[in-house]
Amino acid sequence: MPTAEGFAVYTVATDEVREFADADIVPGCPDVCFFTWLPNGREVAVPRKDSDVPHDEAKLDPIESAVVYSADTGKRLRAIPMTGVPAGPGAWSPDGKSVITLDRGDHRRRSLVVVDVATGRTGSPLLVGAEGVFLPDGRILTFDDTVAGLYDASGNLLEEASMPREFDGTELTVAPS
Repeated sequence: MPTAEGFAVYTVATDEVREFADADIVPGCPDVCFFTWLPNGREVAVPRKDSDVPHDEAKLDPIESAVVYSADTGKRLRAIPMTGVPAGPGAWSPDGKSVITLDRGDHRRRSLVVVDVATGRTGSPLLVGAEGVFLPDGRILTFDDTVAGLYDASGNLLEEASMPREFDGTELTVAPS
C-alpha cells in the first residue's frame, strides 16, 4: 500500500506491517499511482512519471518506467521502461514477462497495451475503455459493461462477445478462481 514516505507491506495472516521509505516514490508518482504485485509474490512495481513532459490535466501523466522493489527489504531491484501504468492486480502475465498497462491518454477512454518487460516494447492496443487481466494460461481477458475480448499473450484478438444487457452501466471485477 502507498504511504506518504514510500510503501508498506501488510501480512494479513500475522498482522505484520513493514514500512519502506523511498523519497523518490511520492514526487515521482503519476496521476494513477498504485502498487502492483509481480507474479512471484516477492516484488512490487511502482509507476514513475516522466518529469521531462509537461503535466496536462486532460491526460494521464506520461510514464517513463515502473520501478520494481523487493517486498521483503524495500530495496530497488530494477526499472522496467513503459509508457503506461500497470493496469491493476491482474496486469502481470503469469511468467512475469509481460504487463498490461493503461496507455497515456484521456482519463475517460483507457487504452490497454501489452508491454514486453525485458525490452519495454509495446504491442497493439487492446479493447479501448476496458479492464484487462492475464488469465492463468497466459491469455488476456478484457471487458467493460458492453463487450468482452479474449486475446493471446501477445495481444492478438481471439474472440469477442457482447455482454448481457443487464451489465450495461455496471462496474465489473474479475478475480482468479
